[in-house]
Amino acid sequence: MKNKILVFGHRGVGETHLENTMTGFQMAIDAKVDGLETDIQMTSDGHLILVHDSKVDRTTNGTGLVAEKTLSEIRELTIGQGEKTPLLSDLFDLASRYPSLLLNLEIKVYPDVEGEAWTSEVIDKTIQMLEEYDLAERSVFTSFSSWVLAYIDKNYSGKYKLQGFYPYSVMREKEAPDAKLFSVCMYNILHDENGRQLHTEGQVCPKEWFDSLIADDIEPWLSTGVKSKEELASALIRGGCLVTSDEPQTTLSYLRSIGAHI
Repeated sequence: MKNKILVFGHRGVGETHLENTMTGFQMAIDAKVDGLETDIQMTSDGHLILVHDSKVDRTTNGTGLVAEKTLSEIRELTIGQGEKTPLLSDLFDLASRYPSLLLNLEIKVYPDVEGEAWTSEVIDKTIQMLEEYDLAERSVFTSFSSWVLAYIDKNYSGKYKLQGFYPYSVMREKEAPDAKLFSVCMYNILHDENGRQLHTEGQVCPKEWFDSLIADDIEPWLSTGVKSKEELASALIRGGCLVTSDEPQTTLSYLRSIGAHI
């Protein structure tokens, strides 16, 4: 059993400040998180930006698809409180000032939506920038797409840490990626043979799932649904390595109270 769970700020501090904003990322860093999670997409003129949804409707005062807007058009939109949608380079500039800060970079485009050419361009540009900033060693690539993870694994000779989602039925292709995974984000979800979700109890996955992943040398990471002190303690005992939190300040306080974080 590990005696510490790492804490990542989900889109910064997604519950207490506007998500995927530079202010939110800084707030998470100030709270002493171990790392930041964010979402990467690309504008129509090829700039990498940090936004979760495929449309700007929920997070800005605009409407329409991210992929159909230029960077200039994206920058004209406001998220709220004077915030603008950051570039990936903005986050990398920030991370470069904190040598121990880890990054979870979720590729938020998919071959079955934006197409393989678009998706591979987003991946390749992200990796090029990651290398330019010398941040690869402290970064993990995440995707709900097995295709994305396999693309990175095969085209970059297994160089980068990869994270999928577990059980693999929650992946877009409903199957395990053909790639070596460093970690998975776990959801306590089951599906029947028709793909319908079955009822499960609680947010923490069964111990057998943790044991299976650890036996395969895959780190079990916890989803944002694992929040309470009791859930965190249970996940720690079962072998959880990291939790991505919408409220990292509260999560860190809980973990410190049970001696599971400095």
